[in-house]
Amino acid sequence: MTGNMTYPNLVKFSNWYGGIHGYLSIAVCSFGIVANIFNVVVLSCKNMVTPTNVILLGLAVSDLLTMLSYIPFALHFYILYPSPPMGSAASPERNSQPWVKFFLFHAQFTITSHTISIWLGVLLSIFRYVYVKASNAGKVPCGINKARITTVCVSVFAVIILIPNYICLRILPKTTPDNQTYYDLETPHNGSDVLKHIAVLNFWTQALLVKIIPCALMTVFGGLLLLTLRDTGQRTSNLRRSNNSNTNQNFKRRMRNHTRTTRMLIMVIVLFLVTELPQGILSLISGLNPSFFDNIYVPLGDIMDIVALINFGINFVLYCSMSKSFRDCFVKIFCAIDPSLVERIGNSRGISSKCQIGSHQMRPLNGHVAYLSDSPEAENIPTKEYTVELLNGSNGKCVVKNEGCLKNTML
Repeated sequence: MTGNMTYPNLVKFSNWYGGIHGYLSIAVCSFGIVANIFNVVVLSCKNMVTPTNVILLGLAVSDLLTMLSYIPFALHFYILYPSPPMGSAASPERNSQPWVKFFLFHAQFTITSHTISIWLGVLLSIFRYVYVKASNAGKVPCGINKARITTVCVSVFAVIILIPNYICLRILPKTTPDNQTYYDLETPHNGSDVLKHIAVLNFWTQALLVKIIPCALMTVFGGLLLLTLRDTGQRTSNLRRSNNSNTNQNFKRRMRNHTRTTRMLIMVIVLFLVTELPQGILSLISGLNPSFFDNIYVPLGDIMDIVALINFGINFVLYCSMSKSFRDCFVKIFCAIDPSLVERIGNSRGISSKCQIGSHQMRPLNGHVAYLSDSPEAENIPTKEYTVELLNGSNGKCVVKNEGCLKNTML
């Protein structure tokens, strides 16, 4: 590839997408902020505190901070003052000195929080692998305090490796064709030799330590986690053929829980890799061929941003769909329902669960199992009213009992 090679179709696409990027990114960030607030609240609950969840909590906080900073950035630089076509000068109103100072803060802040997220993803894969291996061997797995300390250390490490980036970025004044002054954020090319060396160090640090190496580590430990899933599946199959003792039942239940959690975390790792690995490869090629950076990497910048933002917000959906403990805790906090009373409706053939109290039979509506309010068992017990559907098709008011009252009534 020569230094003069350009890709007009890519530039055209970049200019077109720049017109919608602001609106799309604000929509994604709005969802992601709410989703990560849910993540932080749920993962902070006492009954949710585990080594894995400590790391997931740190991940949610860093993703939340990134999105909070991105909204004012997108609002000003993409919606109020749309991004100029590539190669064109920015307007003094768009790139005023105060807003470019905010741009500098945003760039430094988000690269820091994003780097913390990436390395927490690495830590997550390592911790989960060590945890599963230790549990299978009957040893004490990594503790909560160790997870907290390691999370803090990873955050400090992310800040340290970004020191060259903090040094390099500068606000530079520029002039429009009609002789108006605007400001831009760049790495100076005409500074001292020391600054030039720091700029080169910054580029390779971000390509290797922020992208390539974390992705390689996540790939290795993600693969090891897949192997543990296979081993767990084989052990569970062996138990099915053994005597159906209480010990075996408890062990199989624990293995199922481990498998669900491991699958969820593998999905988190896969999402990281889908987002970060292409950027790492593009960064690496840009370092080897400077023209690639201007002609390919820069036009794809907004696309890489929106993919990363989507990844920041999608973990909540993943946790809800794949983690029963997260889902139950979320329901308990935000829906004011004790999840121990939630009887899931249906099995693989769509058969509903049902409950019988005295002469009253009912099935749960919206997942709530309840006694009828006219049942004698409902008297003198604190209750919550819901509407349920009786098995004869009629509706009626009901009251929800505590777990002790309910556990012997399930059919």
